Amino acid sequence: MPVVSGEFFAQAAFSYNGKGLTYDNYDCTHFTNLVRRTCALSNLSQGSNAMWRSNALLWKGTIQEARNRFNNQLPPGLYLFHVYPDDDPRADDQHYGYGDGIGDVNHVGIYTGIGLGVMQSGGYGGSGVHDSQLTSYFNLAACPTGIDYTGRVMPTLPNPTIYRKFYVSPDDYLGSTDTGEISEMQKQNANCVKSFFTGEGWTLESVCGMLGNMQYDSGINPAFVMSYNRVELPDNAEDLTLLPNYVMQYFFADNYQDPNTGDYGLGLCQWSTTTIRNYLQQAYCVAYGVVSHYNWYDGWGQCHRINSERANDMQGTSRYFRVVDVDGIHFSFANYATVNASPETLAQAWAEGYQQDTTDLDFRKQNARYWYEYFTGPDAPEPITEPDPEPYVIPTFEPWLLNIMKRKKEGKRKCRII
Repeated sequence: MPVVSGEFFAQAAFSYNGKGLTYDNYDCTHFTNLVRRTCALSNLSQGSNAMWRSNALLWKGTIQEARNRFNNQLPPGLYLFHVYPDDDPRADDQHYGYGDGIGDVNHVGIYTGIGLGVMQSGGYGGSGVHDSQLTSYFNLAACPTGIDYTGRVMPTLPNPTIYRKFYVSPDDYLGSTDTGEISEMQKQNANCVKSFFTGEGWTLESVCGMLGNMQYDSGINPAFVMSYNRVELPDNAEDLTLLPNYVMQYFFADNYQDPNTGDYGLGLCQWSTTTIRNYLQQAYCVAYGVVSHYNWYDGWGQCHRINSERANDMQGTSRYFRVVDVDGIHFSFANYATVNASPETLAQAWAEGYQQDTTDLDFRKQNARYWYEYFTGPDAPEPITEPDPEPYVIPTFEPWLLNIMKRKKEGKRKCRII
């Protein structure tokens, strides 16, 4: 029997999310076996009771025991079960002829760590195959044959760390927003932003006007996630390496399909779903990362996004930058980067035109002045060059079974299973 990694198995399970599979066609064990066949693995026992009691589970225990076994984290691809103990009136193990004290193991799902966390059919959260939250409903876990969880240490992202010379952290800020307590990490990130945009022909004043707003909105942290929505992210949101672009895309689709009801900010400029400039899906921070092959929390990628917006903005449409008048100057996205004005004026122009939010405007202006004096002062740092892009793997996973069906429909030979 082939062996696949737990992470690959989890991706195979999640690939069926939103595919319209019904509970009538795939109950919980049928679905887990469909995922196994997708990965060229053999079926396990039908029925969650029989599966739990079979010797095809190489390890099994409670959810807490699973966490203890895997460095206090659940590994992707782990089987999750729900059991009614014998003394629960809903337990039906006597009916099945077990009577062995285990209880009624009546449901199974697959922990993915993607989306909301668990792929299952029926059971908690819906009647068909769906993605649901990891809750206390699941109280047992198991490692079945054919899936390798051993030796896997879940990647962690120290808070904060450096990603391509930008400091990134899932924490709210890399330092205080008080301009008197700006951290060295924020100075480094600000220098990255300044180096990028002055290299693109922006004036220092225009960059500092933008930085004054970034300081207020995100603490100049490209990995900043709007705090009051963080609780709705997957359980592993503290680790950005477990929140790649496609996970964030699913999260957007699941929770914020209506841009008028959801507000979810990401990145340096807190791109969200409710502002005029971001109404189009193509303008989302995550979507830009996908099409441009950047991770969503890549600070350089976010700088490229802003530059691309300016280059492609159709003046008069307010697609990204609303045309505004500040201190007697008519600002558009076309002239913002080169107009002769003070950092404070440019901070207000950026707040009104791009952020379209003037909350604490005086503080944004104060920040802009701080950055201008920092970059013109005696301790101004040398410019930072953008490093070569890190390898970015575009998710192209297509379930093995669906690929065979596709090739059959096209009249091609079936794929060989290796």
